[in-house]
Amino acid sequence: MTHVYLDAAMICDIGRRRSTNQDHGLASGGLFLVCDGMGGGVAGQEASARTIRHCESLIDRERRSKSDIATVIDEAQRDVCELGRELGGISGTTLTGLVLSNMGNVVTGEPYSARNDVSGFTDEDDDTIDGIAAVPDAVITARLDLEDLNDDTIDSLPDANGTGFPCVLDFDADTMPSWYVVNIGDSRTYHLDAQPGGGWNASSMVQVTRDHSRRQELIDAGVMLPELADQLVPRNLITQCVGAPEGIDPDYFRADLPGRFIVCSDGLHSELDDDAIAAIAAVNRDPRETVQALVDAALAAGGKDNITVIVVDTVCSPTDVMATHDGNATWSYVKIARNEDLSSISESTLDTLRTVAARHRPDNVGE
Repeated sequence: MTHVYLDAAMICDIGRRRSTNQDHGLASGGLFLVCDGMGGGVAGQEASARTIRHCESLIDRERRSKSDIATVIDEAQRDVCELGRELGGISGTTLTGLVLSNMGNVVTGEPYSARNDVSGFTDEDDDTIDGIAAVPDAVITARLDLEDLNDDTIDSLPDANGTGFPCVLDFDADTMPSWYVVNIGDSRTYHLDAQPGGGWNASSMVQVTRDHSRRQELIDAGVMLPELADQLVPRNLITQCVGAPEGIDPDYFRADLPGRFIVCSDGLHSELDDDAIAAIAAVNRDPRETVQALVDAALAAGGKDNITVIVVDTVCSPTDVMATHDGNATWSYVKIARNEDLSSISESTLDTLRTVAARHRPDNVGE
């Protein structure tokens, strides 16, 4: 039996310049998703809300496949397209985040749903920002040092005041899950490794998703260096969104469970560069402290857009169940091809997985 310890927190802040909040977030039942409605489109606020509502249909499923996620996204795509037609324009939203492939058995923690209303949260809404009890030191140590969770540690978890985080899930060896990481648009999902002795390794942070934006296309094509593209190409020229009349082609990734994930709208990464995000995420131990610190930093940098941030911490016990295909216990992720799912990843995809895993070994950090 493997214990999976899961802790998470979310803030959806209107920012300092906007009169409405077009962001929506979801943290419930193994789903951690962020939507950012198109500011220049029609009813971006409603587009993001509808997309999150469609994603909520996955909450009650014990197992989720890529096909299940794709079906929900297709339903949201049709719904948001219809919304645009009804309003005489185009309505759209980004979508990014994590979907746990298998919920296993919930040992402690109640079902939880954190989802902002249409008006969104502000930094004055303390009850919506931080509603759970402090995590005991024993659990923090287990999470950050990747020590084995045991029955005493599990029993010491707080009631969490009904929020359900932190919680522990149990899995048999043949049912161990992975994260699906999904992305449409320019909201982002990041990952950090835990470091020996506790804490999080800022230098290990990777952006799992790739922006669907004109800027990123020019960088990927070698037309512009990132520094020049940042100066010359507006960041809000996205090439995909839920609701695009020409259709969508979502990206799907498979990611190992352990580590700290950051799921965010561009209200965060447009104000803070990756180094700043990594530094803040590494120095703060608790997900609630981390989301608050990230949002505060984005507001201090200008807060020109709505800001939504979800931080998800995961640790597995025993840790060796997360060993990669060549036997090394290192975190890895890989893009899933269109005709693949977790059970049918090809050898070419596995070769990419092994390469990514090698890059994340401790002796290669920073290379």
